[in-house]
Order: sequence, then structure tokens, then C-alpha cells
Amino acid sequence: MATFGGGAFPQPFVLRPLGEDVLSQLRHVMFDPRQTKDEDLLRWHQQGLEFSDHVSFGLKQAQGGPCGVLASVQAELLRQLLFPRPDDPAPLPPPSPLFTQPTAGPAAQPLADDAATTTTTTATATATDLTMTSASGGDTAQPMEGCSPPQTSQTQPQPSTEQRQQQCSALPALAELDPVMQHHRLVSALVALLLRACTSTDTDVDGDTALPPATPTTPATPASARNGMVAVVDCFAPSFAPDIPAAHFTVQWFPVDNAPGQGLDPEAHAGKMALRAVLENCLMRWRAGGGVLLFVYSLVLTRGINTVLADMDDPENTRLTAMFGHCTQEMVNLLLLGRATSNTHDGNVDVGGLALKGVPFRPSIGYLTQHEVERLMHVGEYYKTPRAPVWVIGSGSHFSVLFCVDLEALAESTSDGFCRRARKAFRALDPNECGFVEPGQLEALLRAVGLLPGTLDAPGVEALRSRLAASDVILWSDFWVCASRLWAGFPLEDVLTGPAVEAANPRPVDRDQQLAQALAHAGDDAEADDPELLQALAMSLEPSATEASGPASASQVPSVQHHINLYHYNGLEHGTRAAALTPTTVDTSSAADIVGVPVPLNPPPQDLQSGIALVDIIRTRWPGASVSFNGRPPPSLD
Repeated sequence: MATFGGGAFPQPFVLRPLGEDVLSQLRHVMFDPRQTKDEDLLRWHQQGLEFSDHVSFGLKQAQGGPCGVLASVQAELLRQLLFPRPDDPAPLPPPSPLFTQPTAGPAAQPLADDAATTTTTTATATATDLTMTSASGGDTAQPMEGCSPPQTSQTQPQPSTEQRQQQCSALPALAELDPVMQHHRLVSALVALLLRACTSTDTDVDGDTALPPATPTTPATPASARNGMVAVVDCFAPSFAPDIPAAHFTVQWFPVDNAPGQGLDPEAHAGKMALRAVLENCLMRWRAGGGVLLFVYSLVLTRGINTVLADMDDPENTRLTAMFGHCTQEMVNLLLLGRATSNTHDGNVDVGGLALKGVPFRPSIGYLTQHEVERLMHVGEYYKTPRAPVWVIGSGSHFSVLFCVDLEALAESTSDGFCRRARKAFRALDPNECGFVEPGQLEALLRAVGLLPGTLDAPGVEALRSRLAASDVILWSDFWVCASRLWAGFPLEDVLTGPAVEAANPRPVDRDQQLAQALAHAGDDAEADDPELLQALAMSLEPSATEASGPASASQVPSVQHHINLYHYNGLEHGTRAAALTPTTVDTSSAADIVGVPVPLNPPPQDLQSGIALVDIIRTRWPGASVSFNGRPPPSLD
């Protein structure tokens, strides 16, 4: 049996009362009473996890506020449908009794035999007894209204065949889902999101009271953690409302993480199977009001309440929802990354001694936002280039999903890939994106892009430093030209004497880098934000007529055209408005080979006056792209 912090968790799999204290903490991290109004709370308690009647794979949003959760769940569902991985939860039906006995309690059916018999430990034996225990030993509460198995296609009203064919004619990779498969696929997505939040290396060092309660013989210690445990919070009440007493809430804990170095842990295997079986059961209730909120409570408890707060830059003033009940960036990051960080840039950025926490790795699902169009935030390469071409789209007041049915949206040349890594490494040493780094940082740059060790010896590094730091700083453009040629196998001597491609292709004027270099030479007394100095420097750096016209077309680096078919899904439905799936075509071009060709550290500012929000957002990922909706009106992002 797995132990954590020196003691064993009590009775995994067993349904227990959540407790007033833990429910209060969950509500605290979720809602800010200074911003959340009664109507906001009501919308969250009314929103369930249900599918649209108009798009077979699309979740429906009926209430404003929870859209960030629904879009993230929708993105994971699409990721599993289109780009499955071997470690994805298998979308297999559970034992049929779970559909006929949806109520937890003595009447609940046991798990499948292979789950219940994989280990002989006491914890696994309790997997067959999903009964609720309480201090009083009383009976379990009754389930919420709406607890019924998913209807079959013969009994549930369905759109006509013609309507479905029109919706999915361009999506051959997405098989039409009947209600039963909708149910199983949605459970698989929820399981994946919970497992993502369950990170074995994270610990709650402050004695998180949301941990499973200690038994009298094995008290919890401050070092205890949820290590490898997933929580499922549910509510058994006639209806779901903001004032439901804590007595109606329950929690179950499932060991799902293999012990390090122990290979396949039978208890973890049983825990994952039990988790899926219980979520199959819970989802029958979660389709009704409150399902989204109960899932978020489960996610927060799995991550750990103290850990969620520690993820945030400003836990004293930050919640998972903001004004009008809208999801914050912390909420979206918790769903997409498994941690509630506050920013969308790559990694952590130090600003005056304050670490701004961002995206620590390349996630399965990406994120693009209108806030970057408005220069309110920066979205890093990790979110822009996820492992699957599925993005949550954020507007000023809503979240939706953009996706591609194949990997063409992530296609890039090998030099593009190296450039992406080089930009990431340079930005890590230039967090303010001034366009230059100190000469002493060259070794760190070369190691980050893989040119050290191996490509250069110590004298070679010094020779390259002398070549790049002739102006007392190393400019990005100079670094890229030399580093890319070294990566491509050019001899160091050729790199130091200047690449021939520069002679054939005159370097484009990089205004930001020239200004940065000029400021570096302006002296210690110069202020970087002095408007008069900036204006004088800009005027002195105005390009000549020859520079402005650029090189002749014959000497341009050949470009490659990319044609990408995307789809935008908005699940908001109200009144006569239905969930909408909009085909979107993106045409863009990139240099066939950018080795030795100066490229900007950041994409040049785009003309963001298109008047179409989704077009502007797409161009943050594909600068200068031509976007078409194939004769249809542009989709709404609200």
C-alpha cells in the first residue's frame, strides 16, 4: 500500500463527507466575494457538462462564466479524438451495472473483476465497496435530479441526418458520436485533466487541510502530500444551488501514480480503473446543473488547495474566477497545464526580484488570446506550438476552441525548429526582450541551443565572442546568423568571416535592435524611456532609399507556401443561437531555409485593424497570414 509522508492514506476509494472546512476553502480559491455576485454564483451552479444537439462532439454552454472550463475540456476531448496517445485513458464502456445503478451507496455495483483483483491489499479491496462513511454512520444522501443514464440515439431527439452530414462533411477524422460514446469520450477527457493536475513531485508543505483526513493511528504530517492521488468531489442533493450545506458533498481519493522505480503498481492500476468507473457514474449527475463546478472542485483538490494558491503570482488577490464569474488565466492554466500559474509566457520571468510564473513546458493543448493582440500579455512559444494542433481561444469575455484535424498546422522546417529553440534560449537571458545580451552569456546561449559541448572548443567560443561582441553587446540578429550556420555545419572560419548569404541578401533593417544598440552606446546617463532620445535615435536610424526598397526580388530567400485548414468551435447557446462550427482557412508563407538569414527576435507588429477578432488572434500565431472563412460570416468569439 502506498504511503505518503510516513503514513498511509486512509481507505482510498471510499466515499467520505467533504467537510465544511474543505468546502469553504474550495469556495475561497474559486470565488472572490468582492467581485462575485449572486447571479454569477447561480450561473456556475446551473452549468452542467452536456453535449450540443447541433455538433455531435461539441459541449454546450448555456450559462456565462464557466466557458474557460468548457473550452479546455472540449480541447482535450478533441485532442484525444484526433491525436490519441498510448497513455490516454481508454474510451471503453464500464461494466453495464454502472448505467443502471447511478447512486453511490450500498446498492452500487462493484468494479470489474480485473480491477478488484489486481492486488490483495486492503486499499484495493475497498475498491469494490463504494459506500459512504460518516461520523454518524448514517445513510447516504439521495442523488441530485437529472441522474439518469445517457439516452440512446433511438430515444434522444437528434438533428437530422442532413444536418449532421453538413456539420461534419469536412471532418472525416471525427466520427459522429452517439450519446453513449459521447459519455465515454467525455469521461476520458475528464480523467486526463485530473491526471494532469496530479503531479507526484508537488507537495503541500503547509499541511493542506484538503488532504485526506488522517486516521487515529497514522496522523497526517506537514510533509504529507496528495502524491499520486486524484480526488473526485460530488454532491448528493435534490438540486444544486450556492447555499447547499456541506453535508451533501462527498469526496473520494484514488491512488493513480506508480511508485518511483517500482514499475507497474497494482494499486495505481486499480486506482485508475476505479477513478474512471466513478467518473462514469458521476457524469450522469454532472450533466445536470453544477457538473462543471464539481469537476473544478475535484481538479483543485487533486492539485491541492495550498499548491494551487502557491502556483499564483499573487494568491492574496487572485481567484480562479474574476468579475462576472469569468475564468481567470489561472483557471485556464490549471486545466491545460495542471498548475494554476498566472501568465502565458515561456517559463518564469524575473521582474525586479519577482518571479512571474508562466508555462513550464510544451503542453498538449495550446492557447491564443485577443489580449496579445491588444498588447496586454505575451503568449510564448510553448502555448503557440503545442504538441497537438488544438488551441483554446481567449477573447475579452469568452473562450472557444480552434483546431486542425491533422498535423499540418504544426509543420515547420528543421531550420524553423532550430530558430524557435534559439529564440526561446535568447529570451530566457533577455527577459525584457531588448534584443541583446551580455558577451559573458554566450556560453549559456550556445549550450541552450545544443552547440556546446561538441561544436566549438574554448578558443572557438572566444573567437566567436570577439566576432559577436564588437559592439559591447551581442545582438540577437548577429547571434542567429552565426549560430544557425554553425548548426548547419559551416566551418567556424566561414562563420567568423561573414556568411555569403548576407552578401546575397542584404540584412533587413531591424528597428528595435538598432535602437537597442544605439541606447547601449548612449551612455549610462541615458534613460531608455526618454521620448526625446528615442525620437532622435529613430530619426538618425531612418533607412536610406536603397534600404527602404529592400533587396531585389531575385536575391530573396525562396519561400514556402502553407495552406492550413482549421476549425473554430463556439459552444455558447442561448435563445435562437446554436453552437457553431466554422471552417477556417489560413494561408501563410515562410522562408524555405533561414540558416544565415537575419530574422527578428519577435515577429514584426502586424496590422491588427482587420476588424475580425479571430483573424487578429490567428495572426499572433501565423504573422501576416491570410485568413478566410470560406464564404461564411466570421465566427463570433463572444
